[in-house]
Amino acid sequence: MGAALATRVLSDPQHLELLSEYVDHSRKTADECAHIFRGSLGMYDDEQNDAPTSTLGERKPAYPRHIQLAQFEEVFGMLVADPEPHFRFFHYGKIVPADTKLKPEVTVCAHRIFCAVTLLMKADLHSKVDFILRLYADIAGTLTPEAKSSLLKDFVTSVEEVLQLSDPIPSNITTNVEKAFWSDDPEKLMTVRELYDVCLTNPQISGILHSIHALIEEFSSSRRQEMLRQRENKAQAQQTSIRCGGDSNSSRMKSIARSMSSAALPQGSLLWDLKAGDYENFWQQPVMLQLSANETCAYALEQMVQHERQSVLVVEASDLARPETCRLLGVVSADKLFLYFLQILVPGLQSPTAKPYEHTRARAEEAILQFGRAPLRDAIRFCWTERSPLVGSIRDDEAFFSVLMRFACGESSVAVVQDYSPNPEAVLGCLTIYDVLAWLDEDLTLLSKYGTNSEGKEHCAVAAFPQFFYVPAALDPSSASTSVCEGLVEMASRKVFNILVETSTEKKILSVSTFRELFPPSFAALNEKEAEPGPLLGAVIANATVLSSALAVPPDASIARVIREMVDNQTRRILIQRQDGFIVGSVRASDIVQMLLRAQHKPLR
Repeated sequence: MGAALATRVLSDPQHLELLSEYVDHSRKTADECAHIFRGSLGMYDDEQNDAPTSTLGERKPAYPRHIQLAQFEEVFGMLVADPEPHFRFFHYGKIVPADTKLKPEVTVCAHRIFCAVTLLMKADLHSKVDFILRLYADIAGTLTPEAKSSLLKDFVTSVEEVLQLSDPIPSNITTNVEKAFWSDDPEKLMTVRELYDVCLTNPQISGILHSIHALIEEFSSSRRQEMLRQRENKAQAQQTSIRCGGDSNSSRMKSIARSMSSAALPQGSLLWDLKAGDYENFWQQPVMLQLSANETCAYALEQMVQHERQSVLVVEASDLARPETCRLLGVVSADKLFLYFLQILVPGLQSPTAKPYEHTRARAEEAILQFGRAPLRDAIRFCWTERSPLVGSIRDDEAFFSVLMRFACGESSVAVVQDYSPNPEAVLGCLTIYDVLAWLDEDLTLLSKYGTNSEGKEHCAVAAFPQFFYVPAALDPSSASTSVCEGLVEMASRKVFNILVETSTEKKILSVSTFRELFPPSFAALNEKEAEPGPLLGAVIANATVLSSALAVPPDASIARVIREMVDNQTRRILIQRQDGFIVGSVRASDIVQMLLRAQHKPLR
């Protein structure tokens, strides 16, 4: 076997580029493809299988073993950008000229493609073996002699095609594997568990699998590193071009920023077919702010304000100057720190049985000091959920749909990390709600791609959307003495991240950004024991100058204009205001993302 593997030829750039499209996909994505392919036949699950035996024979796969190009796109389209070159490769077993025409009736073997995908996907050997066996098993977890024979032939062919072996795998090797598979009984049925044990305990089969897996992993690792280098070089080149431009025109710079942060969707692709890491142009931004877990929350907010950031990387490190000693704990945004502060100020605020907040200066001062002195490690512990091992992050191979879902639920930023690695350098970047809106601003047709409105929703007036018309959350204008702390509690109790403040002359917005900017001076004032209280303890009206102005559009303004206003002004809420000044509703950034998800929704078949 070693002699055959030594004849591999992995030098054709087209072949390498084609295989590279599979190396970042996970077992989860392969399972999704398999479920599409098998349809009602289902996938064997040894923990959840409770199908009655009488129904097993009635189930049929959704697709035949040999599929045409259109079917290939339906089953494997989420793995590749352009299905046709991949279909052509698997049909011929090698790279052929791009102008080679395929007859409409040409097919490829779906099972062999699954074997190739499994070889290349980002998973350990045990997971790969388990996936292939389940693919060939029936829903009861049994492999027939025919299934075992097909599995062996398909796997061998896939290895030869993926590695482009000059010499075929010797027949005596397949014969020995067959003997182990059949156990001297050609008619014997075997379960997934039994065959799994054979594959990983039989010395010869296990040795073959480990040899193949080692070669594939070496190739995959080198391709991932190469793609990462290309991404970094591209980022540096684009950043350099901006720095060297020297144009002080604000509008032009905003236009450049929008185009730099945009990424085009491959034609015919759905948002959930793409991966978070595919949007490399989103990562064209300065190096993320990195702080030790020992630093305080007050210092983190101070650094965010100083460097104009909305989030920080939190690492455990004995020496930040030595990257090898750093271990990533997560990414904490200003939103998350605000929620942690509220937990200290008003424990159980989000609980339906929580008592109303009774504001006193002593209580607020104590909370400010306790939060400000708390290490970031405590904030990470407060924010941690089982959804992700790293706070505020998502894997680079997760569907971009999952990223959008977080923004639709109110998140302000999501860090994208390679394989949830604890290495801080594995963080590709931090995608913010404004990055998504800027990208959408470049291709507003996404809002109506699958809609029925021929003009497109992006041209519709906000008045056409009833969900935008409601009384926006606002502080009681009659209470002039309401402190900023009280206003923030009121804002959080309504489960929003910004709230309207109406003064006698203008409309302002109290938001998480206000908390981020006002907390450092408030904490410093308490530490220095000044007579004057910090701004968080002062009245909202007295701090009106530091609040951002409330932006408004008329009811006949288009959705496209709303998106542009949000991007240009970095705001997550736009008010809808009539000519007489009466506010009739508002549009949130999360509303726009929800609209995008609904517009892009399309059944697989």
